[in-house]
Amino acid sequence: MRCINFFLMLLFLLSSSLYPQNIKHPACIIENQNPVYFTGIERQLTAYFNSTDDPPGSIPGLMTFWDYVTNGNNLRRIWVRGDTVIVAADWVDSLNFETTSARRTLYQVSYNGGMSWLPAPVQLTALGSCYPDISIIKYLGKKTVFISGREYTPTLIGYVCLDSLLGMHHLLVNPVPYVGRDYYSSKLSDSIIAGCYNSSDSLWYLDYNYLRNTFDNRQLLARSPDFIASYSRYYISASDNAHNVFVMWWFTDNDSAKMYGRESTNGGISFTNQFIVFPDRVNINNDIVSPSVGADVLYKPGTSIKCAAVNTNRSSTFNKAQSAKIIFWSPGINGGLPVNIADWTNIPIIHDTAAFNSHTSYIQTGMGPVSHPSLAFSDNGSVLFCVFSVVQDDTTWYSYRFNDIWCSYSVNNGLTWTTPFSLTNTDAQDEIYPTISKTGNTVQGNTATIHVTYLQSDSPGSASFMDVTPPSRNYHIYTKYQFSIVGMKTAGNGIPKCYSLKQNFPNPFNPTTSICFYLPKRSFVNITVYNILGEEVKKLVNGYFNAGSYSLDWDGSDFPSGVYFYRLETDGFSVSKKMILLK
Repeated sequence: MRCINFFLMLLFLLSSSLYPQNIKHPACIIENQNPVYFTGIERQLTAYFNSTDDPPGSIPGLMTFWDYVTNGNNLRRIWVRGDTVIVAADWVDSLNFETTSARRTLYQVSYNGGMSWLPAPVQLTALGSCYPDISIIKYLGKKTVFISGREYTPTLIGYVCLDSLLGMHHLLVNPVPYVGRDYYSSKLSDSIIAGCYNSSDSLWYLDYNYLRNTFDNRQLLARSPDFIASYSRYYISASDNAHNVFVMWWFTDNDSAKMYGRESTNGGISFTNQFIVFPDRVNINNDIVSPSVGADVLYKPGTSIKCAAVNTNRSSTFNKAQSAKIIFWSPGINGGLPVNIADWTNIPIIHDTAAFNSHTSYIQTGMGPVSHPSLAFSDNGSVLFCVFSVVQDDTTWYSYRFNDIWCSYSVNNGLTWTTPFSLTNTDAQDEIYPTISKTGNTVQGNTATIHVTYLQSDSPGSASFMDVTPPSRNYHIYTKYQFSIVGMKTAGNGIPKCYSLKQNFPNPFNPTTSICFYLPKRSFVNITVYNILGEEVKKLVNGYFNAGSYSLDWDGSDFPSGVYFYRLETDGFSVSKKMILLK
């Protein structure tokens, strides 16, 4: 009993004195130092809060005590093709969880869809390294892995690494031959990797020819003090047509923040002038927000259509419900203006903004209530997916909030998005930094399959970087999710004069029918299906839509034959109609 009382007393002292509020503007989150928070008895106490059981889906060899996966960039940490799954991660042991240069980049391979993995992961370099960005290339006649990121030599610098034979440790490592950091990349052609890196005052584009093992074609993209800063985050994607390269970067100056972009249409030979992708103080759902550092970019498969997603905040309301959103951009969508994916209007946990904001929001450094979106199309380009993290109501004994992984998708290239839904939905587990594979996601009939990796622990907050929280085991999880797709597309180009809901067609139907609705102005729309008893059986739509005409499909495969009612509710207008499922 005396030992128990001693432990409880220590626990109380720690919880009341060691854990300050972590409200930090992203401009202050620069990972170039080695913070130290835990010593002595505090470090010993954390053993009581660390599970030793590997959770389902954990990737062998990738359990780490490092819990800060990204500097904002949602990198390509997973690649899937058929039954082959490749996941890269940063690893560090329990004695060095606060030492940035102690990290080592590893990758793991499964040839049977994640059922089993290599006996041991492959380590890229003996030097410190982190922030892996994966591409798959053909080298010496076989497909293998190409990874770029940051290396410590001992100063930090960008580097590239390829394995001459997948999973076989025949590694070729090459540092970027210029002073700078974090070389992020995307495969451009059968010999060229498109990449970019940041020096102290400039952002550069730099090709890497992996067949010749040479860097060339260096071009200046932005220079300080205009449009770039030493702490800027940057993102790159190349199309699969060997022509288009899109580079986006985050720039903040005092209380403003923007995402700039430049694009090449000739394989990186030249780039357009910079343009604003996400502006500062943009109005989304009557909330004024600015882009933050968590972002992702990609091209639609087989096209030159570029798009991006970012989480938002405002420094004056950092980590408040109204400032936290996931928004989407593509130049041909919504007149080039951002589209909302997720925020307090469609995330129940933060929907009551007053209640959410009245509590101290202990949220991990660099994250927000909704955070770190990752984008991917299905392989056939019909569906665009976005996965991201969302805070839970649950908190730890030291007040930090747990997170879940959520998803939304669009069937019209990002113009409209489904109501977000939780993929993980766990208690007392923290799931953060989701990354969806850019390849291997499929849609068959009305069933979508996506491949996601994320970091899971039982201790929210970053012990490795800036948050005063317990160190813990952090597992890299690989999971394949399947869910039904509800089709949504525009049904015309004009602006309707009034609200309207059309009769579904065909009717009766088996098993799929289309429902059209019309909006004269931007509105919050709720469309729900009820059975003959008036019980809700399916939520089809729950979110904001711009003025226009829309059509969605409902698949009744999982429901019995019978009479159903569907109801549209929006801005003081509501209407219901009857439909018949006849199998």
